[in-house]
Amino acid sequence: MTSVQQKAIDWTDLVNRCCDEELAREVVKAFFADKPAHLEELGEAVNHNDFGRVMAAAHSLKGAAAAISAKPLSQAAQQLEIAAAEKDAEVMKMRSQDVRGEFRRLKSLVFGIE
Repeated sequence: MTSVQQKAIDWTDLVNRCCDEELAREVVKAFFADKPAHLEELGEAVNHNDFGRVMAAAHSLKGAAAAISAKPLSQAAQQLEIAAAEKDAEVMKMRSQDVRGEFRRLKSLVFGIE
């Protein structure tokens, strides 16, 4: 990443793809409806070095984040997926923390909470 931090979500892109701001809000709400449980499952898989589960969960999160124009979260999930594919437990744990950090940053932006 460059020295300028990338926006957690590209709202303009999402609204343009949804063709409606209200629909974009609903899409983001739907994303947050099940992702906290998904992150817990991902964390459990990371803690057990279950590379296959981590790969699958990270891949799913990568796509879901991309669908809501949350590029930094999608990229972090992609890096986690790569670490799991390479069976690198140490890097996988670091990338998992990156994913959690990007998720918190996105949630804070969307809901105005820390």
